[in-house]
Amino acid sequence: PWDFVQANVAAGLVNLLFLAFASVQALFLIGGKERIEALGTGITYAEYAQQGFWQMIFIGFLSLLLSLLLDERVAGETPELKRVQKANLVAASVLTGVMMVSAAYRLWLYERAYGFTVLRFYSHTFTAFVAVVFILLCVKALAEQTRRRFARDAALATAALLVAWNLSDPHALIAEANLRRGGPLDVAYLQTLSSDALPVLARAARGPMDAVDRLELDRHLALRRAELLERRDSSGWPSYNWGHARALLELSGDGGWIAGASAYRALLVRR
Repeated sequence: PWDFVQANVAAGLVNLLFLAFASVQALFLIGGKERIEALGTGITYAEYAQQGFWQMIFIGFLSLLLSLLLDERVAGETPELKRVQKANLVAASVLTGVMMVSAAYRLWLYERAYGFTVLRFYSHTFTAFVAVVFILLCVKALAEQTRRRFARDAALATAALLVAWNLSDPHALIAEANLRRGGPLDVAYLQTLSSDALPVLARAARGPMDAVDRLELDRHLALRRAELLERRDSSGWPSYNWGHARALLELSGDGGWIAGASAYRALLVRR
């Protein structure tokens, strides 16, 4: 066991450091682009947002580790000492929660400038997961639950995260988010997404779009349709994939994308 006074003084100092760090970061986030560029460091606001996100996540992991060690290796023997230890743990959780919010906000700023990607989707959801683990740690400390109970709850939260990832159809969400964002469309990145995104892209190809982007997307959808048809004809039922089947249905449906793409292609040829 660690000495109670030394451990809690150290934890209190770490919390003060986190409080100062969070205050400075909040100041720059509130100040926005002008405050960052006024420093003259040569770092753009987008770079600041991206770098800050990973720094916040790293600090969150350190804080979680320190909080777990403090809760497991230091024991307050009197009600007063227990309250001190609980206060330190709750403060660490709250301050880390502020950092997680800041990290999510930074990532949102970066997405607003450059669009949504698979990595950013998982980063957002993982940030929320870290916040949930800290809430569980707070409950453990305040309710004086056992380590086994905390491990079980954390395992359930992890399982829920994995199930949510599988049910949320990430590639379709990413395609929809990029199409709704406005501004320049990164068609090259959209082409790297899986078949789950093809129905979204096919519907988008029927609507208003920049002519160059439409041609590139039209070419990509035609190639993916041919690929899916070949895979369907050459594979048996054990290789059936719902995402592929749904995409092929959308791309080959009557009056669907294939008719719209052909009409648009004919219009360009006439021009």
